[in-house]
Amino acid sequence: MADISNHYNSLGMMADITSALAAVGVIICSCVAETDRGKGIGVVLFHIEANLESLVGASSRIDMILGVLGWSTGCSWSENKQFLEC
Repeated sequence: MADISNHYNSLGMMADITSALAAVGVIICSCVAETDRGKGIGVVLFHIEANLESLVGASSRIDMILGVLGWSTGCSWSENKQFLEC
């Protein structure tokens, strides 16, 4: 999930975020975004597939994108418990 600031072109920011994720091998399965024009902020939620190394690389890249105020990830076990879904 990325919290984004409205001070930056949101279309450019979305392109920057998705490019940063793709550059380190993170697969974007789905994405949803919402903005609060009154507060001038937005939130983007990605469902992704990645290994730990890719997530570390993505974190350092996304932290450098102008307008990204915060970002976090979470994982869940698959039904057969053979791998984590992040």
